[in-house]
Amino acid sequence: MRKYELLIVPMVAWLVAQGLKFIIFLRKDGLQVSDLYASGGFPSSHTSLITSVTMLLGLRNGLDDPLFAVALVVSALIMYDAVGVRRSSGEQSVAIKELADKTGKSLTTKMHGAKGHTPVEVLGGLGVGILIAFAFYLLV
Repeated sequence: MRKYELLIVPMVAWLVAQGLKFIIFLRKDGLQVSDLYASGGFPSSHTSLITSVTMLLGLRNGLDDPLFAVALVVSALIMYDAVGVRRSSGEQSVAIKELADKTGKSLTTKMHGAKGHTPVEVLGGLGVGILIAFAFYLLV
């Protein structure tokens, strides 16, 4: 394996996903610096990061490598978490914010729409991660 590629590729995948997210939110909301590091939205940067590592391990070591299997399981767990647990906690944060608004309290959230990820957003992150890893594999 090339030196540091398992650190560089996921960081590039994360940056690409966050950049795409920023551009999408820029078109919707105008310029907001918080969009550079916002959680939630399309594509999932968490999914991009982990799937780029998984894809690169599969390409470099083969699909029968035990490390690829571990990475695949971790990827599946992160994607499940993004759609299930994070989405659920995001919905709860929306309800809490509504309650706070009714009582006159001020409450802000870092998530766009405070809803975690939809399956489509996670699939977008999956696509970004795979494309970045595959491009790196072909170019380096």
